[in-house]
Amino acid sequence: MYIVFNARIGVDRMLRTIKNVLLIIIVCLTATGMPIFADIASAPESKGTVLPVEIAMNVTIDELKNTQYQFTLKIFDKNAASDFSSLPKNPVILELYHNEVFVKAIDLDAVWNSRNDSELTQNDNAIVDFTIIIDQEQINLPDGKYKLKVIPNIKDIDSSLATQSFSLAFYSDFSYIPSLKSVPRNNMGLILYFPDTEFINLIPITRVIPFTTKPLRATLNNLLAGVDESLGLPLGAFTPDRIRLGLENRTAQLFLPSDIGRFETNSTDARIALYSLANSLNTITAVNRVQFYFNNQIVRDGFHGHAMDKPYYSTNSNIYVGIRTKTNRVLLAPIPMVNFDSIENIFNQLKFNYNREQFSFNTLSTIPTEVVLNNYSIEGKVLKLNLSPSFLTFHRENEALQNLMVESILYTFTSLTNVAHVQFDVNDTETTTIGRYPIGKPIRPSRYINPEK
Repeated sequence: MYIVFNARIGVDRMLRTIKNVLLIIIVCLTATGMPIFADIASAPESKGTVLPVEIAMNVTIDELKNTQYQFTLKIFDKNAASDFSSLPKNPVILELYHNEVFVKAIDLDAVWNSRNDSELTQNDNAIVDFTIIIDQEQINLPDGKYKLKVIPNIKDIDSSLATQSFSLAFYSDFSYIPSLKSVPRNNMGLILYFPDTEFINLIPITRVIPFTTKPLRATLNNLLAGVDESLGLPLGAFTPDRIRLGLENRTAQLFLPSDIGRFETNSTDARIALYSLANSLNTITAVNRVQFYFNNQIVRDGFHGHAMDKPYYSTNSNIYVGIRTKTNRVLLAPIPMVNFDSIENIFNQLKFNYNREQFSFNTLSTIPTEVVLNNYSIEGKVLKLNLSPSFLTFHRENEALQNLMVESILYTFTSLTNVAHVQFDVNDTETTTIGRYPIGKPIRPSRYINPEK
C-alpha cells in the first residue's frame, strides 16, 4: 500500500510537470502568431487590389464676347476610388490679378445665385463638374488685361493639384464724345453739373443755348430742366426752385427761402443740390465764387449741415475719370486727387493698377498700364509730358478712346493752379497727332466738356 501510494504521488507530480511544459509551449506559439492547429486556423479574407485616390482637375476657359468668359471645371478621381463626400462646396478659389497684383476673388456663391446659366453638379461617376459665366459687369472690373488663377480648395483629400493660370481681357463697348472746340455763332455753352447714376459724383455737361445776357438765371433754369435722357443720367431736377439771384464783385448771390424741403432733410439731395449750384455758377466767366443766403441772411449752416457762412469757389486739383451711364456713354467727371505732391503721382492716379479702389466697370481708368511717364518739365504754365511709345499705339484703332485718354489728362493737369497747357512728347516718332490732338505742341483744353448732344 505504501509503495502504491508513493507511485501515485510520483505519477501526479510527473503529469503536473508535463502540463506546465505544454502551457509554456502554447504561450510561446501564441505570441509568435502561428496557428496552434493548422487544420482549424482560419485563412485571411481576400479583398482584392485597393486603388489609391488620384485626383485630377480639368479647366477650360472660352471667350463668349468682349466682356464674358465661360469657365468650366471638372474635378475627378482617375481611379474612381473616392465618393468626394469631403469636397467643400467651393472646390476651387478663383482669384484675379492685374500686372501680377491681386485685384479680387470671384465669389462663386454670388455667381451661382444670380445667374441661370451657372451650374454645379456631381454625377454618378464621382465627377464634380460646374460651369459659370465670368461677366465683367458682374465682377465689377474696368477694361484691361487680367490673369485668372484657379486655386484648388481640397484640403481633406490627399491631392497634388497645382494652381492653374489663364489670361483674360475685357474690352467693353461704349461711346465717348470729345469736348466741343467752339459753339455756333449767337449761341453760348452752359456748363451744368448733374449727378451720376449712383448719386456719388457730379458730372459737368455742356448745353448749347441761344446767347443770353443773363447767364446766371439761364444756368438755374437749365439745372431745373434736368438732363437730356440720351445721356443716361438720372432725370428730373436736383436743385431747389424759387431762388433769387444777385451778382456783386464777381460773387454770385443765391437767395433761398428758409424752407428748402428735401434739400435740407436728405443728406444726398442736399449735397447734390449744393455742389450742383456752386460748381455750375462758378463756370460763368463773370463769377469766381458763390454765396448762399437763407431769408436774406448768411447763416452758419444749411443744406443738411454744410457750412454756409463763407462763399464757395470752383474746385481745383481733380482727376478726370470716365463715368459710364445707362445709355453706355462715357462722360468725364472730376474726382478729388488722392495725392498731388508730384506730377508722376497725379498721372498714375488715372491708371487702374495704381488706383484700384477708385475704378470699376462704371468708373473707367483712362490711361492704360502700359503707358509710362518717362519724365516731365514745367515751363511757365506749360506742362510737358514725355511719354512712352505705347501712348501713341495702345488705342491706335480707336480714336474715341484716344480722345478720352488725352482729354482726361488735359482736364486733370489743368485743374492745377500752376498749369494752363499740356504738351505731349514721344521720343523717336514721326506721328504728329493722337486722336484730334497734336503731338509736341502745347494744348489748352476746351471749356465745353461732355457735350450733351
